Amino acid sequence: MHNTYLSADEPARQDSCQNLRQLLLTFHDVTKLINSELDKEQLIHTILAMVTRVMGADNALLLHNNGAPGRMQEISTIGTWPLDVNLFSSIGLEHAAHCLVQHEGFIRPQELLPADVYQALTAGEQQFLQTVLSAPMETKGRVTGMIFIAAPQRQYEKIELEVFCALASQAAIALENAALHERLRQKLVMTREELRHTQAELIRSEKIASIVEMAMGVAHSIRNPVMSMGGLARQLARELRGDPGVEKKLAYIIQGTDRLEKIVGEFAKFASQDSFSPVRGDIIGLAAQALRHAAGQERAAGVEFSLEPDKGEMPCRHDPLLLRRVFDEVIANSLDVLGGSGRISIRLRPEGQFVRIDISDTGPGIPEDQLGLIFDPFYTTRTRSTGLGLTYVHRIIERHDGTIEVTSVPDQGTTFTIRIPGASRSGEG
Repeated sequence: MHNTYLSADEPARQDSCQNLRQLLLTFHDVTKLINSELDKEQLIHTILAMVTRVMGADNALLLHNNGAPGRMQEISTIGTWPLDVNLFSSIGLEHAAHCLVQHEGFIRPQELLPADVYQALTAGEQQFLQTVLSAPMETKGRVTGMIFIAAPQRQYEKIELEVFCALASQAAIALENAALHERLRQKLVMTREELRHTQAELIRSEKIASIVEMAMGVAHSIRNPVMSMGGLARQLARELRGDPGVEKKLAYIIQGTDRLEKIVGEFAKFASQDSFSPVRGDIIGLAAQALRHAAGQERAAGVEFSLEPDKGEMPCRHDPLLLRRVFDEVIANSLDVLGGSGRISIRLRPEGQFVRIDISDTGPGIPEDQLGLIFDPFYTTRTRSTGLGLTYVHRIIERHDGTIEVTSVPDQGTTFTIRIPGASRSGEG
């Protein structure tokens, strides 16, 4: 049962060398197959299958570093091992590298295990471990893993052991290539997502630009007639006071013209190019003002408000008037969905070169298929809204060289996340 690493039978060695050409051809085919596979799980399976085939082994085990410092904790096996394979995870990378220097490419498994782990094995497990061969997976001067095989009935020639070590090195390169391929794939996915997001932002900007032009025309063409209609209706209501039928009809006209005047006013505000006067100042006080204003409204009687932090300073580059409009508009949307009860919170904190502002509510949330439409012009779920409020907010944040996004969980609430340049940003006025 005891396996020797090198046969002492010279005639047998001569016979084995006759198969060298076939062995090298098989090694070439194996390495070609290993390096053509880029899926990590499938690659490891292929490596283990090929190693057992080439080496005529009963079992194979691949121990690989999964990014955790100091240890090779990722274990894959083929065949049945008569001991707990998790004991191999106690092998340290630094110790494996040290053994590799001492033994110049071939290491006995019992030398890799910590002494206390080896001594804790049963006599049968220790005897089995003495028949196990190991080869380091080495690439770019560092050990990234180990391959173990068990072949109690085999005696290996030197050339076979060298092939085993070469296979382990090829496996290390192949796994590194697979890891690189996965990183590039993930980066490509991220790049596609970023491109999709950028395209959506460009489309939204173009849409907003066309809406601005239309809003300017609407405000200019409709404002005077609407105001005239409203004024005449109010004058008639005063002159014809006492006729209930006429008063009721005029009341409908006045109500409609008031509504039209409000819409025209919103179009005019949306179309106007507000002056942008950024300063470097604190925004905690600005957020507190917006919350106090909201709390004073009748519809906010049952709503709880919170601000974090509620004191100190959070300096950033902003236009106080425009950013206050952002706070007011987002809070107004939250009040609408809360319906008089719930919680609205504002949280501010530094994030790199930006200040992050989270405005959250505990409302019913926004369906996932509607999240991408929130900032689109005229999109609204409110019956008496033009759907320009959040589009206006989006424009203001863009003018701050910032970003705004929305996340929502059904029945839990919605959060608007705003990022604007902090006071530490240089080269900006």
